[in-house]
Amino acid sequence: MNKTLIFLLSIIFAANAFGGFINANDLKTGENITNSFGSSAILHWVSKEQNKQAIMSPLIVNQANTEFLGNYSQYFGSINGKSDTYGLGNLQDTLNDPANYPEENAIYSAIAITFTQPVLSFGFEAENFNGDEQFAFLFTPQGNLIRRETIIPLGITGDFGAPISGYKHTFDLTSQNVGSIILGSWSSATYYYKLSIDTKLPEPSSILMLVLGLTLLRIKQIKTVSLRCITP
Repeated sequence: MNKTLIFLLSIIFAANAFGGFINANDLKTGENITNSFGSSAILHWVSKEQNKQAIMSPLIVNQANTEFLGNYSQYFGSINGKSDTYGLGNLQDTLNDPANYPEENAIYSAIAITFTQPVLSFGFEAENFNGDEQFAFLFTPQGNLIRRETIIPLGITGDFGAPISGYKHTFDLTSQNVGSIILGSWSSATYYYKLSIDTKLPEPSSILMLVLGLTLLRIKQIKTVSLRCITP
């Protein structure tokens, strides 16, 4: 019984208990990672040009091509090969003061993460070559802004051009109604090369599978006991 139960639990939680960890260096250049987190999240590169609507493109793996030396060789970037994210300060103006900064004038590029089930945390690792702050905009599943988080990597002194060789940040989303995150920087100096999601929350279908598995296991045990009782 114990072995069978452990086997059932292992299958269910291995498939649905956590989103996982993605490292660009483990993938091929040009590979589409949009659905790499399976049922946990969808990843996009979102671009907005002036007087145009924002466009969601597949998030792909790109080969690093920069004059600065970092700890990475590949990164997650846009469909046209750019890795940089920029202009999220511009997006902040649009969200806070639409009268003076109308949405049609907003210009930015960033990584967009849309969660398709509840998650406990979302994290990333990146290289930053201008010492700029990182921004993250958290939205409800309905698309309403919850808050903006300003992420200041350890070691930033405010000196423009001071490379940050690598830093990480994790968003604690426990018990929060976060449907999506737009992640980027003030300028075009940030390269994201690792992403992670932690759900540890079984889907309803997983719970149903567990209950069904335990029920079938119990029925088998009852039949085995019954057969033993009537055996002469």
